[in-house]
Amino acid sequence: MTRIDENAEILSVVDEYDIIIGQERRDKIHSKNLLHRSIHVLIFNSRDEIFLQQRSVMKQESPGLWASSVSGHVDAGESYDEACIREIEEEVGLKIDETPKKLFKMEPSILTANEFSWVYFLETDEELFLNSEELENGIWLNQESLNNFILANSNNIAELFIYIWKKYCKLQNN
Repeated sequence: MTRIDENAEILSVVDEYDIIIGQERRDKIHSKNLLHRSIHVLIFNSRDEIFLQQRSVMKQESPGLWASSVSGHVDAGESYDEACIREIEEEVGLKIDETPKKLFKMEPSILTANEFSWVYFLETDEELFLNSEELENGIWLNQESLNNFILANSNNIAELFIYIWKKYCKLQNN
């Protein structure tokens, strides 16, 4: 998807309670700092390794940075769950029938680019087919390797992913 196509995407605008109040082009939503919706997916395999994507350098948000396994905006007229299933297929080529497990919801902030965002968990050993328009690269890391990777490469990792990862680890320890 080109940057022009991305800018023209129509997204729902929501209020402070995550209730849809309208719709607008993606570029206008971001330029006006309007509240909107997104999803993130953490994909693990049976060896308890997480898949990290390196975002395409052509992406507007966090270009070239390592980030969540899958992420994306919720289109107008689409639910969080529908966006999750669509983005998984678009970015890593997995067709799934059931919505992955919801882990937690993030409130809009500067860190989330004014997005309400659900974070999902998916475990699979299926081969991932990376969409070169969306991703530059991908790697599988166990928890210890990822923690070391974050320490050694924090400038090359999306700040939002580091936040999501820390929150996920806290949930696992409770």
